[in-house]
Amino acid sequence: MSVIGKYWKHISVRLSRELPEEKAPALWSKSDTTLFSVKMHSKIGKTISHATIRRIFKDGQSGSDETRNMFAQYYDYPTYGHYIEENIKKKSKNHSVLLLFIGSLFLLGSYSLYTILNPTLPLPSKTTQQFDTKEDSLSIKSTINQSIQYQFASFKAIPNYEPYIDTLKAYYQDGSSAYLEIIDILKGRTGHCWIINNNPNSSKAFLIGDILIDSIRNNQAFVSTKEYWKLDWFGCYSQECEYIYEANNDQQYILTKEASSRKWKVISNIFTGNKFRATPRYIHCDSISDKSSNLLITKESSKKAIEHGGLDLALKIMECYYRKETTPKFPNKLRLLIAEKNDLLRAVNTDKIDQLRFENQKKLLFEKVLVFLDDI
Repeated sequence: MSVIGKYWKHISVRLSRELPEEKAPALWSKSDTTLFSVKMHSKIGKTISHATIRRIFKDGQSGSDETRNMFAQYYDYPTYGHYIEENIKKKSKNHSVLLLFIGSLFLLGSYSLYTILNPTLPLPSKTTQQFDTKEDSLSIKSTINQSIQYQFASFKAIPNYEPYIDTLKAYYQDGSSAYLEIIDILKGRTGHCWIINNNPNSSKAFLIGDILIDSIRNNQAFVSTKEYWKLDWFGCYSQECEYIYEANNDQQYILTKEASSRKWKVISNIFTGNKFRATPRYIHCDSISDKSSNLLITKESSKKAIEHGGLDLALKIMECYYRKETTPKFPNKLRLLIAEKNDLLRAVNTDKIDQLRFENQKKLLFEKVLVFLDDI
């Protein structure tokens, strides 16, 4: 295993202890990631997105230097290089180094749902305030309103969403989990060539009722809303509706008041929909080049992805391998498997089949992919 692989394995062990119920980060839900992200923001002023957690701990990607440093800093090391030197290179002498992290964890206080979800947030050193000024309340509500409008507007602009990036940063903190998740959607939908600006298209988003400010403490605000979201994603290539999302979401926002601008910005957004959806991930070949460098590695990486439930990743690894000019001709059987996967996703995401049928057909597709891997 590479040093970076050992680093992430080390971090994974520690992260599994960050939640009330110990759980490996590869198995974290979006709400699990948000819970940890709030803790990270409280300690180092940065957040992590669920997409990044999945890429590193489920798909086995190495992450950028910046991402590796963030986790090292969370555990009180200036860089991941310092972390590796102290915890991995010296680990051969004493395997118990993994257990050194104990840390002092305190309660923020008993307020709304977040004291249940976040019992380990650090106690602030300064005196807390239950509510700040009326100006803060108005500013928070305005930020929420504008964030909804511009998030939807950026979706509607796909594939030409770039002009909306600066506007999004006015309401979402750059680098926060909420901001990165929107960017991930914008890039992913663009990569899939899914749009909501075709005609006709009934996509829309709006608030239902009032914005409820649950608490404002130490320049962090906790806000609840109910929102209606309808997104009819239309495929440019298939010329069919690929994905329908329609739900009355109960949403919980966390905002922070930036020290420099004194503006309130969203850093986290947890929401619950009411329908099962299987969102296909857009994976660029450059991000998995180490998994498709030759046929043997391609087969091993694809099988490992399947073992972890990564159908999208397994097929993408094979696709990236066969897209290279130096590789054999792209197999028709692989084209058919990719098409079958896309048809299956389209069916469940437009309510043509239910979740149970989707899961059963997905298992059959996994078997077909494994047979194909054995044959090549």
